[in-house]
Order: sequence, then structure tokens, then C-alpha cells
Amino acid sequence: MHNRYTLLNRSAEPLLDVAARRGVSRGQCSAVWQRHLLAKGLDAYKRYAYQDAPPTLVERTRTLATICQEYGVPLAAAALQFSLSNSHRTSTVVDVSKPERIAATLELACILVPNELWQRLDAVGFDANDPEEHRFT
Repeated sequence: MHNRYTLLNRSAEPLLDVAARRGVSRGQCSAVWQRHLLAKGLDAYKRYAYQDAPPTLVERTRTLATICQEYGVPLAAAALQFSLSNSHRTSTVVDVSKPERIAATLELACILVPNELWQRLDAVGFDANDPEEHRFT
């Protein structure tokens, strides 16, 4: 479910639901930070699914980051834990470019994310379309 089950995109959700109903082994989530957009923020990275991030997605990301700030939770932690908390997935894959980032990733996984924050992030909305649908057009 690369790029397809994140804070910004949930196009894999119907597949996860069908798999759960049928008792099929569930999938693995990857690109939970939408490459670097949800980990490094808009100032460092404005690309989404290998393309320039569309304006609506940039604004949604800003809103998510602002809400996370209100709770003292890094957006990267919320993005990672969104995937980790889904009972339909079997694993979450994150990429790290340096060994020291492994410890940083584990720290993000341990930050307490209040239930109220999840509700507010969900209220912002998300895409349900394939994030790479126009990648090669």
C-alpha cells in the first residue's frame, strides 16, 4: 500500500476492508510520510507521490501540521502512528538514510498521540483516489 494508506491518502482502505472481511493476510504500509512531505514538512519538501504536490494537498498538509502543533505532536509522529495503529495492516515499512534515524523513528513511534488529535486530523479529510494516477501522463 505504497502511498495509499496515509494521513493524506486512504485509497487502500476499501482493499483493507475486503481483506479483513475475507480473513486474508493484510498488507504492509509503506511511504507513510508520503516520501518526506509528512516527515520534513512543506518547507523542506513539496512533492507527493513523485510529483509536485497539488495546492489542495499542500494546504491540507499545512492544516494537519498546525493541528499537530497544537497538541505538541510532530506531524511525522502522527503520520507514522496512523499506519502503526491500523489493525488491518501486517507491517509498516519506513525508509531511513542513516543509522541514527532508526532511533529517531522509534522515538516518533513512542510519542503519545491523544484520541482527540486523531479525530481532528480525520476531520481535515484525505484523498481516496490513486495518488499516482497522473504520474506518467
